[in-house]
Amino acid sequence: MDRRVERRWRLTPARRWAAGVAALACAGLLAWALSPRAGTVDIDAAGLSYGTVARAPYLDYAPLRAEVAPAETTFIAAETAGRVEAVLAADGDLVAAGQELVRLSNPQLSLEVTSREADIAARLSENTGRLMSLKGAEENREQALADTAHALSRARQDLDRRQILLAKAMLSPSAVQPYLEEVDYQKDRLATLKAAQRSDAAFYAEQRAQAARSAQDLRRSLEETRAGRSALVVRAPTAGRLTAFDLKPGQAVRMGDPLGQVDAEGAYKLRAKLDEFYL
Repeated sequence: MDRRVERRWRLTPARRWAAGVAALACAGLLAWALSPRAGTVDIDAAGLSYGTVARAPYLDYAPLRAEVAPAETTFIAAETAGRVEAVLAADGDLVAAGQELVRLSNPQLSLEVTSREADIAARLSENTGRLMSLKGAEENREQALADTAHALSRARQDLDRRQILLAKAMLSPSAVQPYLEEVDYQKDRLATLKAAQRSDAAFYAEQRAQAARSAQDLRRSLEETRAGRSALVVRAPTAGRLTAFDLKPGQAVRMGDPLGQVDAEGAYKLRAKLDEFYL
């Protein structure tokens, strides 16, 4: 009787390869599972410190190299062109506000200022004469009114005396008539003068105001003209120490040229360069 022959299991090369691949896959999967996540790091738990998170300004410190500078600096510039005539201060001097530092010469400017002053003075004189003329006209008008009022009063007195004599039949009506006409004339003249005074009052007031404004403008122009001459004298704008001042007699200066600076004394500041990254 035949019987079944059991085949013996054998490890073939294919099975060896499959087992190796499976083992490598399991090892890789285990290594991936046990490895730290991306962006993480393993540290000792004893080295950790804990704290409460709170919102606050971010502070960062940047090392800087600074230099000490005056807290306030006032620059001096030439207000007009000219040539240095005299230097009245030296670099490093302590100066007071308004102290003369340098004098400039400019013959053309001096001539222009003198001519302008003479022209303004002449116009001021004309304006003053105009005011005096207006004042004289008003005074003459007032005097005419006073004279006419006085003449009217005397004419009335003369007429009253003649009328008394006429009532006593000591004078004829023809002798009284001239006095009556004189009273009427003086009354009409006084009324005419008063009407003219009322109509001219506004005109004279406007003329006086216009003359006053003109005089004010001329005086202001005169001050500005003289200020142009005063620009030839350079003064300290404020009190402090004069620095960057190196002018020499005979040196030419143009309008707007820097002449120096005045640094405040007793107050200082730190000046440093900082990278824009920290701004």
